[in-house]
Amino acid sequence: MLVLEARDLTKIYGAADARVEALRGVDLQVIKGEWVAIMGPSGSGKSTLLNIVGGIEVPTSGQILVEGVDLASLSDDQRTIMRRKRLGFIFQSFNLLPTLTAEENVALPMVLDGVKPADASQRALQKLEQVGVAHRRRHVPGTLSGGEQQRVAIARALAIEPALLLADEPTGNLDSASGAQMVRLMRELVDDRRQTIIMVTHDPQLAALADRIVRVRDGQIESDEPAGAPVAAGVRDFSPAG
Repeated sequence: MLVLEARDLTKIYGAADARVEALRGVDLQVIKGEWVAIMGPSGSGKSTLLNIVGGIEVPTSGQILVEGVDLASLSDDQRTIMRRKRLGFIFQSFNLLPTLTAEENVALPMVLDGVKPADASQRALQKLEQVGVAHRRRHVPGTLSGGEQQRVAIARALAIEPALLLADEPTGNLDSASGAQMVRLMRELVDDRRQTIIMVTHDPQLAALADRIVRVRDGQIESDEPAGAPVAAGVRDFSPAG
């Protein structure tokens, strides 16, 4: 089952001498339960691609279909609803609200979407249990470790049961041990729950644990191949670069 399909995507910024072609005819397919890592040098277009997949930006031309719905054809309000209901986001900087507890951070997007507070809290607790930080549910982000904050961010993203989980350098602010735990969690989400993940990363060791590695250069897909690394061994040996 195709969860994502990009068809001949282009993205152009500026005009005349300031014109930049960030994407130039990108085609990509991702099936349910697949973990795809997107790699490439700075300025290659990988972040632009992730933003378009997430409905944050629209392409200049082409189609971007999530579960068959073309995000490029939707209005701003419709894309916002799509992001809220079908797309989960994990950021390098966690993006948790500092005055809310872990449970409240996970529940808030659901409450804003019309879920009753009691139901949202119950679902938030379930997701915090799933990622292993339910015991920290009443703690604010400032009292949590970086790894715990990222787990709360993942719980928040998973609370809507997203079709796609989009991760932008998810281990970038974590130490080696926390990064390794995060990788194991993402691998479990894919293997045990068939969660579809698209991840941008500079880290080849992290990318090797995905199912596929898509390399982007100069706004085009340079290669799209299986990661080719044994999962179990890779998880044991993982140590984030830098």
